[in-house]
Amino acid sequence: MNYQDPNTAEIVLHFKEGKAETFALVFHQFYLEICFFAKRILDKPRQAEKIVENAFIDLWSLHQQMDSWSAIKAFLYRNVRDASLSLIESHPQGAHDEAMNQFAWREATQFMEKELSRPRPPRAIPYNPATNLPPMARKILHQYYAADNSAQKK
Repeated sequence: MNYQDPNTAEIVLHFKEGKAETFALVFHQFYLEICFFAKRILDKPRQAEKIVENAFIDLWSLHQQMDSWSAIKAFLYRNVRDASLSLIESHPQGAHDEAMNQFAWREATQFMEKELSRPRPPRAIPYNPATNLPPMARKILHQYYAADNSAQKK
């Protein structure tokens, strides 16, 4: 795959097939953007990053259902929005402030819709993303392939 001139159709096809290098490419394309979104909702960086990590785990577990670049992006945004707002609602203060929860949901949804309406093709990456994954992303791939290999042996 050419990381200097990525083709979304090719990326999505390989992602859907479960090729690890495309997970790495998707991770590098969206991680910072999705973290920014989560931190905007939560204002708690560590919790936001954990939610984003879980969103990528969820995305990879459903990779066979992703049919387009925009579907991948929308999945990540929705997953992070919903998890972030659930975390706010589960907090004792958030559980009692329905108006604030509605405001947070409305703000997050408006921001998400604005971002999703912008067509943004994948940017060129000057390195092989699979060899430059952070530890969390490597762990996701390792867990996936360990589970996949054990399922195939049965």
